[in-house]
Amino acid sequence: AVLVVVVFGLGMERFVYRPIQRHEGAFFTVFIAAFGMQIVVQNLVGTVFGRNFETVSVSLSQASEVLPNVFVAPLAGVAVVVAVVFFVALNLFLSRTQVGTGLRALADNPDLVRIFGLEPTRLAQVAFALGSALVVPAAALTAMSQGINPGIGAHIMLISLAATIVGGIGSLKGAALGGLLLGLAESLAVWKLDPQWSEAVTFVILFVFIIFRPAGFMGRPHGSK
Repeated sequence: AVLVVVVFGLGMERFVYRPIQRHEGAFFTVFIAAFGMQIVVQNLVGTVFGRNFETVSVSLSQASEVLPNVFVAPLAGVAVVVAVVFFVALNLFLSRTQVGTGLRALADNPDLVRIFGLEPTRLAQVAFALGSALVVPAAALTAMSQGINPGIGAHIMLISLAATIVGGIGSLKGAALGGLLLGLAESLAVWKLDPQWSEAVTFVILFVFIIFRPAGFMGRPHGSK
């Protein structure tokens, strides 16, 4: 699975994103391209494999009641451990290696990375390969807990974008905090309200941050040094 998604991610970088950034590198343009590709891939996968939810049943998926009407499966603990391990590893990679430093520089100024003796195109390929590979453990855990189908990608992408904005664009720690906040908010909404309110709560939080703190938790205000 890792090999397949890495090849797919590199193909996306080569044939979709690179031509767009060569002519028009605005964030909104790239985001629309990503959203469009998500729709295309979703329909292709649905046409070939079907659109039903597929679930992998394992013993760790069996939930037990920990509080009145509150059920938790051991798989939730596994997901937390996996998330922490990958977060720490990614943080160390971005802060302690030359390639990681180049990736952070690439996000701010593509021309700056040449100072490190690195090629922006190669760094973009590393970013796409790494981002694609990190999807695999999340998808596997989701298949064992909630089930997956071709249509869940749009929800995940929007929630990820919201977590990035809430946490602060450009901050890995901020994105983690933003994701944790939105995850807790969705869970509390499902617990106390009807399930259909979970996404509404997420975007209410997003709108509050956009209005009162557009830089997010750990982002730098526009114009600051």
